[in-house]
Amino acid sequence: MKSLLILFLLGSCSANIPERECGRDLSNLWLDVVAVVDDSKGVTQGGLYNIIGTLNSVLQLSKIGTRKDNPRTTRLGLVSYNYNETIEATLNDYQFLDTNKMMDQLKISSNIGSYLVTGLSGAEQLFKQDKEHSREHYRKVVIVFASTYKDDGANDPKPVAARFLSSGGIIITVAYSQSHDTQLLEKLGGIATKEFNFTNDDPGLIEKIQDSLLKANCFCPNSWHQYQPKGTCIQPVTLPASWSIAQASCHHKGNNGHLVNEYSREKHDFVMAILKTYKEFQPTYKYHIGLNGNCSLWKWDQASGEEQVQLQGWQIWAPDFPRCSPMLEMLEGVTYVTDGWINVPSNFYANYVCETSTCDTDNYCARANDFLLNRV
Repeated sequence: MKSLLILFLLGSCSANIPERECGRDLSNLWLDVVAVVDDSKGVTQGGLYNIIGTLNSVLQLSKIGTRKDNPRTTRLGLVSYNYNETIEATLNDYQFLDTNKMMDQLKISSNIGSYLVTGLSGAEQLFKQDKEHSREHYRKVVIVFASTYKDDGANDPKPVAARFLSSGGIIITVAYSQSHDTQLLEKLGGIATKEFNFTNDDPGLIEKIQDSLLKANCFCPNSWHQYQPKGTCIQPVTLPASWSIAQASCHHKGNNGHLVNEYSREKHDFVMAILKTYKEFQPTYKYHIGLNGNCSLWKWDQASGEEQVQLQGWQIWAPDFPRCSPMLEMLEGVTYVTDGWINVPSNFYANYVCETSTCDTDNYCARANDFLLNRV
């Protein structure tokens, strides 16, 4: 007879069921990107051509512009700066990766001064002026190529960067120093998204920026929590329900929704850490999980239409569970209660935790109101 399980906190063996990974298909990248390029005299025209070459190599596999028949595209804007910023291209100007146009637009300035705050302000202005409401849920990314860093008084770029990051934006920085200035790299790290700070002579720079863009394009819907760096999100639900009702509810949430699967101790600990921020789950931490079946075969819930995954590896049954008896005809699924999993009857009500896939290159998420672009 099919049974439901409740989770209890007890140790067990290690898990070997893999979690879903974030999408890695650069041809399906869907972001809004602004390149902020230092064009002050010290960069040199040759340096600008190198930067253009880097941008083109990073984005050569991605679809640039907008397509009516395909939402998985990346728009590219371009801002140059020295003493002041210049918007060279809005987010709607490039409908393909136009290297020749970039070379015509980016010319070295006679100005020696270079103030990153102006470049970041230009990118911020460009995003604010964008009227493409159908892309409000696309993640916004700034890629900075900077040769110097000035942070005195009004020239400090940190407030502008912090404002952009707090709104859900991502900042990738490339220290473009011909003298291998280590302080420039360190200072740019103060405004960059964590681990998204590089130098122009880094081995594998192209792949590192591409990896940063793929990570930026892996995020959770509004009110969901990402199990980083994996491609799954969870959402606690504080409306007690039976296991079957909880399962049906999760199947209608997000893309590929289902009851949460705790394949490993690490995943379980992540779920518990989130639940400890919800007073409705305290103090017993009782919640339905995706495990269901009977004592001869337990399986993890999956999205509607997908085959369920057989339990293997790590387990955390409560003492004396699972209860296996022909007399227990009413058992339906599994719930976690305080210190382990228990299989419960169909009339057992508890809060529950849903799981869904991240929005990424393998999983386009369409509805803007469902999204909050949390910082990576």
